[in-house]
Amino acid sequence: MLRCIAIVAGFCVGYVFFEYVSNTISLHDARSNIAVLSTIMATLLGFMVSAAALLYAVANTALTRNLQRTGHFNKLLGEMFFCGAFLFCGVITCLIVIFWPESSITEIRSSSFGYFLTATLTVAAIGIFLLVPVGEKMWEILSNIKPDNPNQLE
Repeated sequence: MLRCIAIVAGFCVGYVFFEYVSNTISLHDARSNIAVLSTIMATLLGFMVSAAALLYAVANTALTRNLQRTGHFNKLLGEMFFCGAFLFCGVITCLIVIFWPESSITEIRSSSFGYFLTATLTVAAIGIFLLVPVGEKMWEILSNIKPDNPNQLE
């Protein structure tokens, strides 16, 4: 459910940009904003890959065995890879926008650059919004961790 909401919200961001912002933004501002967005998305992608690597590093613990038995481990990995795929596509499309030849851009809204810029923002927004389901699943898992022997903690 959260995945669907994230995708719809991403398309809403793309629509709002195309209808309202693309008329007023300059080419220089668009490129500098996309450069910042690509940095943010690459950082988020790095954190996502690190979190997945940490899950595999603790694969032999009782927690992950129980998560695998109940199916939560595969669901979490599925959410992480789905989100990571959008973040990766967002980084790639941001780089394409940054290196788009300036001589081919006459006006942002009515050019193929404007459509690609809108698609880039849509993919980026979806990737960022998809962090919510991943965070929700991580919260469910981490908040339910209980020690095997509570007396050992003392």
